Amino acid sequence: MIAPGVIGVAVAFATMQLRLVDLGFAAADIGWIGALSNVVTYTIIAPLTSAILARMAPQRGLIWGCAVLAIGFGALAIIDRYIGVRVSAVGSVGFVFAALAVQHVTFTNWFLGLARPGKAGTDVTFLTSVMSAFALVGFAPSGFIAARLGYGVTLIVPGLGYALSAVLAATFLRQSDTAAPEEELMIERTN
Repeated sequence: MIAPGVIGVAVAFATMQLRLVDLGFAAADIGWIGALSNVVTYTIIAPLTSAILARMAPQRGLIWGCAVLAIGFGALAIIDRYIGVRVSAVGSVGFVFAALAVQHVTFTNWFLGLARPGKAGTDVTFLTSVMSAFALVGFAPSGFIAARLGYGVTLIVPGLGYALSAVLAATFLRQSDTAAPEEELMIERTN
């Protein structure tokens, strides 16, 4: 369900700093841009996401998180065409880190919702490892995508991935919502 979004954001993550290199930013500047983006987004965006997700079921949070990220990356891809390339490159670093913060909180919340009682550490670690394996699928072709199709495409790919993840999550949520009453009836019959 989450693989398309994970693969897409991995493409953007792997290329965002390369874009700064290609634009002639100094290595120290690239380091500061990345560090500040990381600290700011994980200090502000992650807790805000957590506060929002606390008000909904983990599966609904997954749908909304992926949908918001899809819309955000779509807007970023559109804006990217109308602002200066250097401003866009720096802004995309911040946006990708913000997306990773939202993804981290949203997916971990969902993983915790899937975890078996007393096995959350093991289950969440396993699910996070599987997610990381999918990220490798996005990292591998990222340089080729940027070289052949341009850096703008690396901002479109995550939006498409998150949109597909939101649709998949919504589909499975609907199926689980229709299965839940039957489960409850089976439990009531056995008691």
